[in-house]
Amino acid sequence: MTRRQGADQLLLLAVTVSLIAAATSQDNGEKAAQLKSQVSGTLSDAQPFQAASTRVDASASQGLLASSTPGRPTVGGTVQRGILRLGLSSSSRDGYLFVPSSYDPAKGAPMIVALHGSGKGGLDALGVLYDQANSAGIIVLAPDSCGTTWDRLQGANGVFGPDIAFIGAAMTETFALYNVDPARLAIQGFSDGATYALALGMLNTRLFKKIMANSPGGVIDGCSMQGSLPIFMSAGLQDDIFPINVAGNPTACYLRTLGYSVTYIQFTGKHEVPPQIATDTVQFFLGTFSSTGSFPAGICTA
Repeated sequence: MTRRQGADQLLLLAVTVSLIAAATSQDNGEKAAQLKSQVSGTLSDAQPFQAASTRVDASASQGLLASSTPGRPTVGGTVQRGILRLGLSSSSRDGYLFVPSSYDPAKGAPMIVALHGSGKGGLDALGVLYDQANSAGIIVLAPDSCGTTWDRLQGANGVFGPDIAFIGAAMTETFALYNVDPARLAIQGFSDGATYALALGMLNTRLFKKIMANSPGGVIDGCSMQGSLPIFMSAGLQDDIFPINVAGNPTACYLRTLGYSVTYIQFTGKHEVPPQIATDTVQFFLGTFSSTGSFPAGICTA
């Protein structure tokens, strides 16, 4: 496993520190390859949303998603299901939407925006939660970052912009085509994706009702604010990319000081999302996780 050279600026316990993020993070290559073979096409009505996917305005520069709100779809036609390319970009960086076979256009479906780790792509993010989402009937939007990682995490000079515009357009596209329940919309990520998901979740509370962060590196400087959103966090006790005593524990404690309801699960493992943690993540999202509210004792006293 290689490491990206450079430092991401992260805010932990109100102190800016530097951490080296993962260049390859969890190796979901095999799962992503399996899912790639299942891609059934491209969303058929992507063209009206392509311009917005590259429009970086003042709001995008602040991390604010210019997305419509979910509800009943505004575009008719045949309902596409399965794993579909977004069709927002002609480059190799685009993203995917997973629509389970159980999707019923007459009912609002739960949806997760899933963000991948550094050096990865949307299929890797989808691979983390695919089995659980498929079983539970959850729509998963898994965009690609425009660069090797998310814009704000591209070193000390990283700024919000291209990825915010793209994610916002992808969400608007999805809401136009599918009936998404606004009360069951969450953002999730792994590694760099988890760090970015925490920022977007806190900055866009009009959209997201929960945040799930698997092995985040911290809270991005300038993106922390008081809030009450339920947050699920997981971290491996043997994490060799974001050591738990430097990243996971301080992040969970800091989020608590901001007023968030944090459920934090430590597990035996490295920088990864084991199947049980993926199941816990989805159960937390659905409100069926039996250990909601769990938090390791004593980690915030140092």
